[in-house]
Amino acid sequence: MRIPLSICILLVALCCAFPAQSKTFQELEDQARASNDMVKGKSFADGLGFVESMLNVIKRNAGYVFDSRILGIKKSRLETGKATYFFKKPQKVRLEVHSHGMNNGAVVVKQSDGVIRASGGGALKFVKMTLEPDSRMLQLPNGYNAISSDLATLLAGLKRRAQNGAQVSVSNEAVSDKGQTFKIIEVQGREDNREHKLERIFVDARTKVPVRWEVYKNGDLVSITEFDNFKPRPDLSEDLFQL
Repeated sequence: MRIPLSICILLVALCCAFPAQSKTFQELEDQARASNDMVKGKSFADGLGFVESMLNVIKRNAGYVFDSRILGIKKSRLETGKATYFFKKPQKVRLEVHSHGMNNGAVVVKQSDGVIRASGGGALKFVKMTLEPDSRMLQLPNGYNAISSDLATLLAGLKRRAQNGAQVSVSNEAVSDKGQTFKIIEVQGREDNREHKLERIFVDARTKVPVRWEVYKNGDLVSITEFDNFKPRPDLSEDLFQL
């Protein structure tokens, strides 16, 4: 059965992604400048051990919740979105979209049986559908898959990329910004053997939880993902992961 165009548009705009005015590109430029200043003159060492320690911290949690904000360039436009991300072992996921428009309240769930279900926001909240794991509707502006953006999967991905030739390093010293103290991970390599890709991850030095994930291509910052209000939640109801 053909999926209604309105639902396709809604889910492509997952996590309330919506076109921003061109002046918002300035936010990427400002953040890139600030990040480059923070790492200027800092020394880095092999980061695999630190990534492993982060992964161990995350894996101790039977469940957790965090708020996410994404700002990124997609098809020459700047898109932004906000969502709350729920995770419960072994691999159950729920995203709840927050926006000021028709997408507000849209939900995507990975159920205990591995099936991915989605429902619309607003007047479309009763319209539900099943998605394939690699559906383009799950592709975020930062290049990652929304349903596979739990913290353990992201960190395990860093380890795999290092094994495939990417350089993963961590700052030898912590840096401070706006009252927070971070360790900084940098991941460098080439994408499809063409574009140089740098990912810079700011990690809370105390909790070892990521708070910001930046993606650069050929020297330009193309996306920022922020992780806020991380809370262990082993008590998450199974009902949250059914749709």
